[in-house]
Amino acid sequence: MRFLLSLLILTGCPAEPPAEVKAPESTCELTPENLAGRVFVRQTEEEGKGWVDDAFARLKFSDEGGVTKARYSVRSLNSVYGYTCKPAKGDKKADLLCLQDEPNLIEFCRSLTANTGGCTADQLASVLGEPAATPDMVKAVDQVAGEVKKLSPDALKQFNTMYNSPNVQLRGLLKVKIKATKDECRLTIADLYETFSEGKRREMENYVGQGARFVQTKKEFLFEHCTDTANLVATADPESRPAPGEGQTEWAKGSTAIFRYVGPDAGKTEAGCSYTMDTWLNFEAVGTAVPVQTDTKGKPDWSFSRGLTEPGRAVAHIVRYKACGGAPEKISVSCAPVKVQ
Repeated sequence: MRFLLSLLILTGCPAEPPAEVKAPESTCELTPENLAGRVFVRQTEEEGKGWVDDAFARLKFSDEGGVTKARYSVRSLNSVYGYTCKPAKGDKKADLLCLQDEPNLIEFCRSLTANTGGCTADQLASVLGEPAATPDMVKAVDQVAGEVKKLSPDALKQFNTMYNSPNVQLRGLLKVKIKATKDECRLTIADLYETFSEGKRREMENYVGQGARFVQTKKEFLFEHCTDTANLVATADPESRPAPGEGQTEWAKGSTAIFRYVGPDAGKTEAGCSYTMDTWLNFEAVGTAVPVQTDTKGKPDWSFSRGLTEPGRAVAHIVRYKACGGAPEKISVSCAPVKVQ
């Protein structure tokens, strides 16, 4: 007993277990529910520069009647597509699944026909995730059935080969994952598209691919879809008015380009109306609501100039507006791609 008491005096009480050290908590405010109103841009890592913005791949979320919508550029020179987003249930790699709006029903039906031997409205509804077939789906089925019926055996073989291919892009889809750690607050994006081949629905990668890094930005980016690629031209001469589609497409680094709208209505105005334009280079704002000046002949001059400082591809946009006693109305969206060397 004396020995035990002496031992306790010498050794003291048993040591307390070390307190558990908790990792610092993330202060990231991003959630699947609060992405509306936020803009994100892809970043790529460049040697000597670190993470660099890639404005060709940009993503904007909005709320439309309680539904999360997205506008995404798919790294295109002129295209921007709309998506509808919903929670990605059962997918540990995604918080949101965003499907491209207004899928091409004809192309879906053609692909189903080539892969399954036929296409019905109910099949289309099931593939597209709709609760029931719509009149537009019925029309698509009838059109494709009529097309296939007219094909010769050789033409039908070619048809099946063409649409039984992973290269047929039917509908874009984005898988959005929030990366929230003590060091990062951003999105990880999988940029994919749906297709059919060998009788199965497949998800294939777009150019941006999977695991892409997207960070929130306060920059003002363009999210307009542009189909007019001919009427905005680039020229070095302030007095030049090239014909549509005949602008200068290759430029030396450091040169200054004048981007001018030369469409058939370029010189036309209406009495009592005023004209403005938004101008953009590589999707970043150059000027907003800029009053349109007149040239020496009194005609509106839809143009702006900008230095081309970075090698590679570049694209300019002019969004034209007119106001005739009320709020400005959009006239057109025009774009001009160029190459800088």
